[in-house]
Amino acid sequence: MKILNDLTEYEIEASKALSDALQISKLLAKLLVYRKITEPDRAQEFLNPQLENLHDPFLMRDMDKAVERIREALSRGEKILVYGDEDVDGISSTALLVDALRDLMGDVKYIIPNKAHDGVGLRKKYIDRAKAEGISLIITVDCGITNLSQVKYAQSIEIDVIITDHHIPLNELPAAIAVVNPKRKDDPYPFKLLSGAGVAYKLGQAVAMRLMNLTFEQWLSVKRQILIYVMLGTIGDRVPLYNENRIFVKFGLEELSLSKSNWVFAIGQNNRLNLRPKTISAILSNFIPLLSAGESVEGRNISCELLLSRNQQDAIEWASELYLTSQEWLYRARKAYKRMKIGLPHSDNSKIMIIVDKDTMVDVLSYCSSKLKDGFNKPVIVIGFKENSLIGEARAPKGFDLMSCFERCCEYFIDYGGHKCAAGFSSKIENLPNIVKRLSKAADEIYQNHSIAARPQFKVEIQLDEITPELISDITQLAPFGEENATPIFCCQNVAIRHEKSGFYAPEKDIIFWATRKIRHKWNFSFGEEVRVNITFIIDGSGKLFITYFTVADQTNADTENMDDNVI
Repeated sequence: MKILNDLTEYEIEASKALSDALQISKLLAKLLVYRKITEPDRAQEFLNPQLENLHDPFLMRDMDKAVERIREALSRGEKILVYGDEDVDGISSTALLVDALRDLMGDVKYIIPNKAHDGVGLRKKYIDRAKAEGISLIITVDCGITNLSQVKYAQSIEIDVIITDHHIPLNELPAAIAVVNPKRKDDPYPFKLLSGAGVAYKLGQAVAMRLMNLTFEQWLSVKRQILIYVMLGTIGDRVPLYNENRIFVKFGLEELSLSKSNWVFAIGQNNRLNLRPKTISAILSNFIPLLSAGESVEGRNISCELLLSRNQQDAIEWASELYLTSQEWLYRARKAYKRMKIGLPHSDNSKIMIIVDKDTMVDVLSYCSSKLKDGFNKPVIVIGFKENSLIGEARAPKGFDLMSCFERCCEYFIDYGGHKCAAGFSSKIENLPNIVKRLSKAADEIYQNHSIAARPQFKVEIQLDEITPELISDITQLAPFGEENATPIFCCQNVAIRHEKSGFYAPEKDIIFWATRKIRHKWNFSFGEEVRVNITFIIDGSGKLFITYFTVADQTNADTENMDDNVI
C-alpha cells in the first residue's frame, strides 16, 4: 500500500502519534491528519459522532428573542408564516419549521417564492398577502439576511419578522425582532457553517424545549425524524461535513432508512430511482434532484407539499410528478452546460470566468456555473436574462470569496447574497458592461495576495490482497462522505475482472466491485469475459467498492468523467 499524496513531515509525525494514541491503523490516522484532525479527542469525536455533541441552540445570538416572540404568537393564537427559499435547503427548512410549529398547535402557513419569477428572499407582494390574511409574524428560513427594506416594510404594516438564515450578512442587519444567523459577526455560536435547515432545526428545538420544558433527549425522542429534513438541507446545500453537520447527516441518514413517512414511501415506490443503500451518493443522485424540481406557484411548492404530506396517495402522485419534472430539468441543464462549454475559448488565463447567456433559462444557471467551476477550477459567474433583469449565479473553488467580489460591485445590483463559494445577484440589463468589468477587476485584486489551489483528494495505490475487511472498516468510519470530507481514492493495477450479474468480479481474491452507470456503459467486453485492467475505485459509506475509472492494462481507454456525472 502506497500513499500517493505528499504529506508534510509534521503530518507524518502527527499521524504516528494519533495511531499510537487511539490504537488505529496508520492509514486511518493519516486520513484523519490529512483532514487536519490531529488531537485524539477531536479524532474520537469525528469517528464517533453523537447527538449529545450538538451545541446548545441558545448560544446563538437572538435565539432567546426569537423563542419568546414565537411563544407569544402560539399562546395568543396568532397566524404565523414560514417564508422559505426555492432550493432543497430552503424547502427542507420550511417543512421542518412548519412541522415543528404545527406540533405545538401553531396556526402556520408557508410561502416559498418562485426564484425565476419572484426572485430570492422576502418580497413585498407576499408581505402584503400575509397582511391581508391576518398574519402577524413572519419567520424566514434560509433567506432574509440581506432584506433590509422588506423587513422595514413588514414592520411598518405591523407584521413582526424573525430572520433565520445562514448566508453571509451585509454590514447592516435587518431591523427584525430577532436575527438568528451563526455568521453574524457578533454571534458567539461555536459552529458557523450550518445549513439553513440546521439553523431552522436549532430554532425548532429551542422553541419546543422552552415551551414544553423538555430536555434535548426528550425533544429527540418525539421529533427524531426531523433530522431527515436537516440532513437533506445539509447535503443539498453542500456545506462542509464536519462538526454539527456531520452529526446531522449521519443520524439523518439513519432515520431515513427507518422512516415510514408518506414522502419517503412515495419516492421509494418509484422503481426508476435507486435508493438503497441510502448513502449520500443515493441522496445526491435521487432525492436532491427530485426535490429541486419543485417549482413554486404563488408561494405553494410541490416539494414542500410532498415533505409535509399526510396522505399517501397524494405523496405518490407528487413524487411521480416531481420525477418527470426533474428529468426534464436535468435534460435542459446538461444541454445548456454543454453548449456553454463548447463556446468557451480554448485558452483562457483570466482569474474568473464570466459567461453571459441570453438563451438559457435562469433555473439552470447554478447547475452550469457549478459544473464549469469544477471543470476549470476557477470562479465562474453565469449571467442570464429574466424579462428586463439580469440574474447571475456564481460558484467558486474553496478559498475564493465571492461575497467579497460582489461587495465591490454592489452599486450595480438590485439584490445579492450567498456564501463565499456560492452566491447570486440580480441587476438591471443596462448595468451588464459595468458588472462584467468590475467583477473581473475585483477577481484580479482578490487573487493578487491569495492562492486558491485546492489540496488533491487522498489517493492510495493498493494491491488486491490488501483490500481486507479491516481496510473497509477503516474507510467507512470516515463516512458520511461529502463536502470537505471526500472518500479516498484507491488505485489497483493489472486486476483480472469479469462482468457478472452480481457486479464486476475479481476471482483472484473473490472481490465484488460495483460500478457507475458510465463505467458499465464503457465496459465493451462480453458478459463473463475476464479482462486485465487498471482500476480506480472508492469505498462508499456502506462499504461497497465502486469502480470510478479503468484502463485496459497497458492501454489507455478510460472514462475520465467526473464522479459527479455518474449515477450510482
